[in-house]
Amino acid sequence: QQQLLAKPILERQAIALDARAESQAHTSQTKLAIMDVTPQAVRDVLQAQQCQTMIHGHTHRPFDHHSVLSNQIGRRMVLGDWDNEGWHIRETDNGLILEAFAL
Repeated sequence: QQQLLAKPILERQAIALDARAESQAHTSQTKLAIMDVTPQAVRDVLQAQQCQTMIHGHTHRPFDHHSVLSNQIGRRMVLGDWDNEGWHIRETDNGLILEAFAL
């Protein structure tokens, strides 16, 4: 880390851009099925933890998923990455809302 921080800012920015491009190339070539959890795995965790909502993030596929549990509806809220917009979950009088916002 010290070696990286000792480099000039322009060189560090170039290194960061290269790393980001490499990560995006790898992500685009990876099968979607292995980059996500299965619906059954989500149901299992929600039931084991006795909770109704799971929130996780930094994925390339933000979404508000719903699934039927044994005695209730389960929910998995997936925040998106922050490439082009930011993401948050807002609590309203009507419940939780997944929203994107401009950066």
